[in-house]
Amino acid sequence: MKKFKDFRVTVFMIVMIPALLALSIYSKVVWHSQMRFVLALIMTITIALICLAGYNLHLYSDIIMIYTWKYVALLPEMIEVKDIKSIKAVSKHKIKI
Repeated sequence: MKKFKDFRVTVFMIVMIPALLALSIYSKVVWHSQMRFVLALIMTITIALICLAGYNLHLYSDIIMIYTWKYVALLPEMIEVKDIKSIKAVSKHKIKI
């Protein structure tokens, strides 16, 4: 078993937490909106929990994590090692499986 850390998503969430906290305070002070304050606070707490849980994800050694382009984003995908026929390096950051 190995520990998987997705640094791109973790860094993005760490940046989003202060932004959402600032939005919640701004909505409370300027707009006097209790509902926006509560929603931004719930989103902040949810992102913080996802950030902590995703950073401590454990993967087994027979599975590799790759990123594939699906719909509008690069999404992670887990592939079992036994299904791989060949691996070819296309460029420095891209492989073809």
